[in-house]
Amino acid sequence: MQRRKFLFGGLLGGALSSLPFRKKAIRLEDFGYTAGADNTESVRLAEAAAFLKGRALILPKNAHIKLSKDIIFRTNVIGNNAQFEALNSGVFIRVVNKGSGKQVVEGIKFNGNNISNGIFVDETKNVTVKNCFIENCKDVGISVFESEEVQLVHNQIEGTPSLILEQNV
Repeated sequence: MQRRKFLFGGLLGGALSSLPFRKKAIRLEDFGYTAGADNTESVRLAEAAAFLKGRALILPKNAHIKLSKDIIFRTNVIGNNAQFEALNSGVFIRVVNKGSGKQVVEGIKFNGNNISNGIFVDETKNVTVKNCFIENCKDVGISVFESEEVQLVHNQIEGTPSLILEQNV
């Protein structure tokens, strides 16, 4: 009787482990995220792990993520309304698709504190930036430059001198 239970459990476990939903995303919390602190290195480490494993990066819901340096997203990002805050000038988010499929960055907020710029989609292809809120940027909310097949969907930009979209293809 116990053997049957073990056998059934082994078969069920093996079947479940091969299902697509078992491919888990990378969570920022697992890379040293601390609320209220400079989380630049935590974000960089989590993004690198997600990129290398071919998985999405999931940010904590409504998190406040302070950045002292720029961030590059090379993978899908599920923002969950997390807000990035620039601590210095020169802080921005660059989106670069290094894969062959579509890359989506969604649901993030970015506050440039009037010293930094927002999101740059430069020299890339197959990128969608959607449902993002960018505010208080020095010059640029979202910049698209020398890129192909870029979609900007339901984004909002406020408190930025100019809403810049540079399309040089």
